[in-house]
Amino acid sequence: YYQKNLIPLLDEAVAIGTETLVITGGEPFIHPDLFLAVREAKARGLSVNVTTNGTLINKRWDELRESGVDSLSFSIDGLEENHDHVRGQKGAWKRTIAGLERVRRDLPNVATSIYFVVTNKNVGELIPVFDLARSHGSKFDFWPVNDAPDLYLRDESHQEIWRTAVQHIAQHDSDVADRVAYY
Repeated sequence: YYQKNLIPLLDEAVAIGTETLVITGGEPFIHPDLFLAVREAKARGLSVNVTTNGTLINKRWDELRESGVDSLSFSIDGLEENHDHVRGQKGAWKRTIAGLERVRRDLPNVATSIYFVVTNKNVGELIPVFDLARSHGSKFDFWPVNDAPDLYLRDESHQEIWRTAVQHIAQHDSDVADRVAYY
């Protein structure tokens, strides 16, 4: 399947000027051919980012280490209790953080970031998760949920927490400062 479909797609992407391949999911580390896709993209000069929940880092460590992946983005849904609740799995947060820490420690050339989707259930954890990213030397990217109306930041108190957090993050992150109007 990959040889028939992936290769022509990557060649087309390069032909139109694509510079970065972002592999996301579900969970890309579940796919048996993930690192074949990474290798083929790298062979064509593409930068490769994989978005992951981080729980399978150890299981596929050797493949990851040899793959040449440029960056990993770790999805985190809040601090431990919130994250585990959203993921429906006790200990998920600890496995995600352990994966992030291993990459930061043992693959220093692989850039890391934390992706955080803000909801009315975790908006109060926006600053602590930003601080967590910074403490791990990771970039931080966040946005409000956009596909679950019951989780929107409709309440004024949630919106105020959001605005305060955006201002705080902007003080420490020039990319966010440049986009405050967007946020």
